[in-house]
Amino acid sequence: PFVHGDYGDLANVSKAIRQHKIDAVMHFGAYASVGDSVADPARYYEGNIGHGLQLLRAMLDNGVKHLIFSSSAATYG
Repeated sequence: PFVHGDYGDLANVSKAIRQHKIDAVMHFGAYASVGDSVADPARYYEGNIGHGLQLLRAMLDNGVKHLIFSSSAATYG
């Protein structure tokens, strides 16, 4: 099932993990535009690192041990 939300929202992600009995996460939600990241690095740090840490916290809190992380989305345009 599709769950609409922000992966930086710890409560929402934790709820989705529990509700749907998630045992693995595929993370492709980060910002990826190189040009924009140079113009506004704080937005990228907050989104990619800050929200990514919230996602990891939700996974740890709920016993999810498997993660696929893609950091090369900019490669595909």
